[in-house]
Amino acid sequence: MFFDVIRRKKTQDIESEKIKIYKAMMISTNHVLKNFLNQLQLFKITAEDTKNFPPEILNIYNDNMRDVQKQIEALGSIANVTETNIIKSVSPK
Repeated sequence: MFFDVIRRKKTQDIESEKIKIYKAMMISTNHVLKNFLNQLQLFKITAEDTKNFPPEILNIYNDNMRDVQKQIEALGSIANVTETNIIKSVSPK
């Protein structure tokens, strides 16, 4: 019984460390992607200021921006970090 308790504690410690690493990776990835998305605003501003720029392209851009932001939020809010949950959080619904 003593060895079982030690084994379970070690497993819990490993899982806890995996979650910490995942969260740190998500914070870093979130930072990089948000910087990238902010930089893409220049594209949007330029497109809006360009005469005869097709508005449907801007609509596609806006839809994609919303989708990316939702996926980033979904990845960052996973409570039970498993490979399946990670994949499900960004899968098309």
